[in-house]
Amino acid sequence: MATSSKNPSEMLCQDCLRVVPFTMAGHIEGTEKCVCGGEFCGCGECQSVIRALKKGHRDKRSLGISGVVVSWSPAEGAVFK
Repeated sequence: MATSSKNPSEMLCQDCLRVVPFTMAGHIEGTEKCVCGGEFCGCGECQSVIRALKKGHRDKRSLGISGVVVSWSPAEGAVFK
């Protein structure tokens, strides 16, 4: 079942690209931080990045990020080159 950006089920860490379940505390309030110290976001663009990562995309152009992703898992986030 597809998740729309109006009803996200996950959030993306803006630093390590770890994926966690969506919470208002993480997305809107910013009081929930990632274990790496980064902030979470669950906006529509971040939902697109999550979907792309899950499909195996790792190139920075398709992900819209500045780093080069060597490996990635939802639970551990990305290893950057």
